[in-house]
This record gives sequence, structure tokens and C-alpha cells, in this order.
Amino acid sequence: MKANDQTRKVWEVSRLWTTVDGVPHARLVHQHETLMVSVGTLNDQEFFVAVPVIRSEP
Repeated sequence: MKANDQTRKVWEVSRLWTTVDGVPHARLVHQHETLMVSVGTLNDQEFFVAVPVIRSEP
């Protein structure tokens, strides 16, 4: 989720890759929207905060 985002959209990482200049990036999706950010930005809590995932055990 973007930090300080009032809409509270949850973005899911759909792809990770390293660009030709060696910088790792992530593709984020939310419904039909897509963002591409560096992994450094994704890990910076001033830009994004993790959302806890609750998984059910089979």
C-alpha cells in the first residue's frame, strides 16, 4: 500500500527484474492499474508499507 494513501489501495507485486543498468525493479498491480518502481523505493516505508497477509492452512 502506498504510504499516506487515503484510498488504501493494496498493490500486489506481479514481477521482479533487473534493468540493464543493474537496478532491480518491481511491477505492482491493483485491479487494472500498473506501477513500476525500483525495489529500493518499494522497500522505503516513506513510499510503501507492507500489508499483512493472512493465509489459511489447508
